[in-house]
Amino acid sequence: MIISTAPIVVIGMHRSGTTFLAQVLERSGVLMGRDMIAYAESRFFQRCNEDLLARKQAHWDKPATTDERPLLYNTREHFTRYGSLRKHPLGWPSMLTKKGWGWKDPRNTFTLGSWLKIFPSLHAIHICRNGLDVAQSLHERNAMLQPDSKWHSARLTDLHDCFTLWEAYVNQAQSWKGVLGKRYVQVRYEDLVATRADAIKTLEDFCGRRLHKAVSELVNKERRIKEPVTEMDTLRGKARNNQTLLRLGYAV
Repeated sequence: MIISTAPIVVIGMHRSGTTFLAQVLERSGVLMGRDMIAYAESRFFQRCNEDLLARKQAHWDKPATTDERPLLYNTREHFTRYGSLRKHPLGWPSMLTKKGWGWKDPRNTFTLGSWLKIFPSLHAIHICRNGLDVAQSLHERNAMLQPDSKWHSARLTDLHDCFTLWEAYVNQAQSWKGVLGKRYVQVRYEDLVATRADAIKTLEDFCGRRLHKAVSELVNKERRIKEPVTEMDTLRGKARNNQTLLRLGYAV
């Protein structure tokens, strides 16, 4: 039995709505992993991505592109860990169907070249968000974390460095469009949270399933767009003519 080589892979910067999108896909019938842990990520694929970056002496906050085959990946582990098919046999049809399964991890943005070695027909959804909001979110989360915690970053104690990391992820994510062609789509987090019909329709056409109900169910007051706080003024000034923001349609 062969796994479909056309999964849906969610890419994009941390704090940009990747978790929200993964939850939308899961509720709409796309299997995103029976081994899902924090931030709606499959532990199996998370470990593979961590290993890929580690072999490049890289990390989520100091990323590097990879193109070698993931050493921790094998089909049996995929079925038993990601799919947990003994406990959830109904997962078989999804894993055999084109765009019936997938996974989310922002690190996919840099490891996608490796995953193309295994799944040459994969489809990628790039979800992006205003870099100023992402920088603020990263900075606030980092300040709350203990220095020895998994997600704390010595790099992200400065707002400008948070913004620079966002830009690196966005530029890398957009570079996959030239590789994937029609198997790549980009959507803005803000458009989904606002339940814009055109943005949802674009995703529905790409995924081949209805998503509007799931988006509406997951949108709540906590996911409404927040205005940046006063201390963001300096960063906004520096980013006023930032070409990545302008290319994505964000006015500073």
